[in-house]
Amino acid sequence: MRGRHRDVIAREGGLVSNKQHQANEPQFYESLRPGRCTHELWAADGRIAEKVHFADGTTELIPVPIRKLDRRGTRTFRWYHLLDIPCRHGAHSHRVAVGTTSRAGERPTGHSDQERGFHRAEHLQQIPEYTRAHQLIYPYHSDAESGHSHLDASLWNGRLISYGIPSQKLFALAQNSTSRALYRPPPLLSPTS
Repeated sequence: MRGRHRDVIAREGGLVSNKQHQANEPQFYESLRPGRCTHELWAADGRIAEKVHFADGTTELIPVPIRKLDRRGTRTFRWYHLLDIPCRHGAHSHRVAVGTTSRAGERPTGHSDQERGFHRAEHLQQIPEYTRAHQLIYPYHSDAESGHSHLDASLWNGRLISYGIPSQKLFALAQNSTSRALYRPPPLLSPTS
């Protein structure tokens, strides 16, 4: 899935766990100046990374630790990473929106992602690929895909014809009921003689 797909799912409150598209080059995000230090933050590998300059003139993007994934909202949702940015003056906490790209008019003029040309849903994932949470969740991806593949193959023309959420829920309940009936152990017979 690309950013436009993740954006729609995240706005509805869903959580997306997939691999980051390899064509994404690191993009500058912001310079953070909390007090006497400066932290140059970049979007790289689906998460925020800090650009660190070394004495030999080289630089490296080092992922910033994510303390928490936070969801806010009631009808449409916003997702945030609460970051702990390491610093020689003491760690800084910083909140960064992830998963959804803000559109023109959602924020003050000139501050939306669309106006500044930054596709947040494409560059910042809810569950970044190289994290422990992703390692725990992603292996179940193939199980879900095989189930969907079997479902597609069993339907007319390989498609589920159900318009709207109530129809899809009804179909899922029917599938689950059928599976339960097929795999239920036979009832125990009571002695009546």
